[in-house]
Amino acid sequence: MSINLPTDVEAIVNAHVADGDFSTATDVVAAAVRLFDARKREKQRQIEKLRAMLQEAVEQADRGELLDGDEVFDEILRDLEAKGAVAS
Repeated sequence: MSINLPTDVEAIVNAHVADGDFSTATDVVAAAVRLFDARKREKQRQIEKLRAMLQEAVEQADRGELLDGDEVFDEILRDLEAKGAVAS
């Protein structure tokens, strides 16, 4: 495979090789692709987790298991005040 990199990206790749971070430009690009892939998979895991949490919340709401918003925010504020995160 052959790729053409923008000049600024090529300079970054070359700098990593020159600094001894990687042996070759191919190693730099391979590491970057692996990192990109890992981040993409993590983002997908987070999305799936949020969807599951949302589904659980919908099911709780359907069962009538709701909380009063004002009470929840008051409790959060009290917790933050107790931790000194906000002024009372």
